[in-house]
Amino acid sequence: MKVGDTFYYRKPTDGRLYLQAVILRETSRSWIVASFEDAKLFGELEWFINQCTKLPKSGKGWVLGTKHDADLALWALAERPRICVSIAGQTPKTLLEIAKLIGYQKLPQEEV
Repeated sequence: MKVGDTFYYRKPTDGRLYLQAVILRETSRSWIVASFEDAKLFGELEWFINQCTKLPKSGKGWVLGTKHDADLALWALAERPRICVSIAGQTPKTLLEIAKLIGYQKLPQEEV
């Protein structure tokens, strides 16, 4: 990555949504980034640069993503409630298959 690149990232502690950011500056250890919209508005103003986020080049504390990752996270946020309601109305056999599919650990004992 280099100064001027636009990318998507998220911080694991902030949830699952990605932010679109632009690399404004670079230090030997970090990228100085701002949201894409803020960067368009404020650009290279020094007071603005001082308020920006530093992301360590080591990748610690943040996860790099793609536009697809960002779109998928927004879709999941919007659709999760409807999917949960749809699952709640399923038969016990269907729920068991869904539980196995997602790796749910607490399953009923099968008859031998």
